Amino acid sequence: MIDYHDFKHIIKKGESEKIEFKSSFNHELIETIVAFSNSTGGKIIIGINQKNEFIGVAINDESVQNWVNEIKTKTSPQIGVLKRTGSAKLGFWEIVDF
Repeated sequence: MIDYHDFKHIIKKGESEKIEFKSSFNHELIETIVAFSNSTGGKIIIGINQKNEFIGVAINDESVQNWVNEIKTKTSPQIGVLKRTGSAKLGFWEIVDF
């Protein structure tokens, strides 16, 4: 499981071909999930803006389940998130290639 120091290190390094920051759950995030699943995978951190600043996002079990359901209904073939960790303010999802 990724801890606070791991998140801090990833955020400090910035975005790359394998790391994307998203400020919230939206259509762009789903597009990134599709891109990662069609390549060699990647990691998405939700709650970080494009300036690499922590802005947080409200995350609870219900919102995560709603996001997973939305990803499944908006992708074909359906994509499932393989790994997710985080806290009530920061989400970390890892997408692997299929």
